[in-house]
Amino acid sequence: MIAALVAAVAGTWAGATLLAPAPDVLESPPFVLARADPGTVGQVIRLNASATWSAAQSVRGHAVGTVTTRDLADGDWADTGDRLFTVDMRPVVVAAGQIPMYRDLGRGDQGPDVRQLQDLLIGSGYLIGPADGVFGGATERAVRAWHAGLGIAAAGADGGKVLRGDVVAVGALPARLALAEGVDVGLTLGGGEVVVEVLPAEPQMEIALTDGQRSTVVAGTAVELAFGDSLWQARVEEVQTAGGEEPARAVLAPADGASICGDECPSIPVDGTTLVPAEVIVVPEVEGLVVPAAALVSDVSGVPGVVLDDGTFQPVTVVASALGNAVVEGIEETTSVRVPGRLP
Repeated sequence: MIAALVAAVAGTWAGATLLAPAPDVLESPPFVLARADPGTVGQVIRLNASATWSAAQSVRGHAVGTVTTRDLADGDWADTGDRLFTVDMRPVVVAAGQIPMYRDLGRGDQGPDVRQLQDLLIGSGYLIGPADGVFGGATERAVRAWHAGLGIAAAGADGGKVLRGDVVAVGALPARLALAEGVDVGLTLGGGEVVVEVLPAEPQMEIALTDGQRSTVVAGTAVELAFGDSLWQARVEEVQTAGGEEPARAVLAPADGASICGDECPSIPVDGTTLVPAEVIVVPEVEGLVVPAAALVSDVSGVPGVVLDDGTFQPVTVVASALGNAVVEGIEETTSVRVPGRLP
């Protein structure tokens, strides 16, 4: 008897459950009303970018003696024949070329290193080309004139020779150069040390990101950097995730494909790291009718929209969304929309 009664009650509950109409999802949850008003939506993260110069090429010299002057300011552009420093008051100059100075050069020598020296003399205006790779009388006279221009006193038969340490070949010129760390007045050189570093066109610029920022800053994100009175435009080229406790880093690239700092790159100190204030534009600023992002819903077809105060679904176009708000098109100004939540 009891079992039959329980079965009857259960059957009645099941029937009521199956036959009851589905709840109205637009009316069941509590909600508050929000008004679509003109406004602005955007998201900017203010951080510091680090600018660091890294040598594109390290070049060894072969001068022997004591560094007596530094003639190159770190980060300056240098061209063929420019003075780098002096050793025992004898100038050391830069030349374009891939062949390091591996021997002293004088009359009768031949080879690609002689041709490289002749290119230096031609570029400095002391020799009429073309370079033939043969150290003959014309080259010797050009060397003597070049030495006189540098203030190197002629020394008899040796006055027309070029010492191994007189020239440092760095590849293509002009280039931005810096004397290697430690190459200061008073340093004793034994020959073979790295004395010059060839710098890239601009420093490497990166931004350290927290785990939370890593999820919003992606490749292509626009970045604006403030350096003095100038604003530089950049973009995130890639986000590198480091291991351990190291933060992720957003590597920056020029926004227009040319240069981030342009003609102002030489103003960034070569030594150490320079911090540059940056604005990471996660969502570009957009003006329009603003509603809470929580008011956005989708119909069964996936079309985005809002629910009006009378319960009607109204399709909209979402123009931008950030920080809990969205700019939408498809409704009139001052339209009230439902936002799921508890009534106050």
